[in-house]
Amino acid sequence: MARKYWPNGNAIGAHIRMGPNTAAPWGTVIGVVGDVRNDPARAQPEPMAYTSSRQDINSARVIVLRTDGDPLSLVKPAERTLATIDATFPVREAVTLSSRLSAQLAGRRLPAVLMLAFAALALVLASVGVYAMFANMAAAREREFGVRVALGSSRSAIAGLVIRQGGAWMLVGLVGGVFGTVAVTRLISGLLYGVTARDPIALGLAATALIFCAVIALVVPVRRATRADPISVLR
Repeated sequence: MARKYWPNGNAIGAHIRMGPNTAAPWGTVIGVVGDVRNDPARAQPEPMAYTSSRQDINSARVIVLRTDGDPLSLVKPAERTLATIDATFPVREAVTLSSRLSAQLAGRRLPAVLMLAFAALALVLASVGVYAMFANMAAAREREFGVRVALGSSRSAIAGLVIRQGGAWMLVGLVGGVFGTVAVTRLISGLLYGVTARDPIALGLAATALIFCAVIALVVPVRRATRADPISVLR
């Protein structure tokens, strides 16, 4: 906050007003603390200010209790304990930390779930497309494979031919996917936490998953190619 609003380093002694109420009294900056990440899911820390509870009478206070059991079971004992200190002290919104964090991350959870769903759908469509392409390739060359077998080619050699050609297409697709990923990293970097948009492990796992699906899609075309009957083809 000091760097954003007082880039010349003259934050101490400056006057600020907290909130949109223009009738609120002015406050004076008396110190600058280190950066605080109130939301660790964000890439950069956001501006934050601390105010004195003796002067800021409108702000709510948050009390955090660490428990060994069910946190909600201590709500009533905590209320009674606070009542012994100040009977007029109101207690509202007693929630667990997990539920509070879940509510704060709800805005990011929906895009992540949608991206995961669309990624799974894209993977299925890509696998079906790869299978259809390889199956059509094997069917179109069935006569060629039969002639090769009739001329003495082994079925393992034919299988290797189909796999090499399919592998070349897979390599082209993966290279194109890598360039596409690099092109859209800026669009998804704000939705990521704990991992960069160009994380090599994540990209490696994605490429491995695609290769695995492509290999499965190659199984049926390879079997079809190796089972080509030279007698039927020559007839």
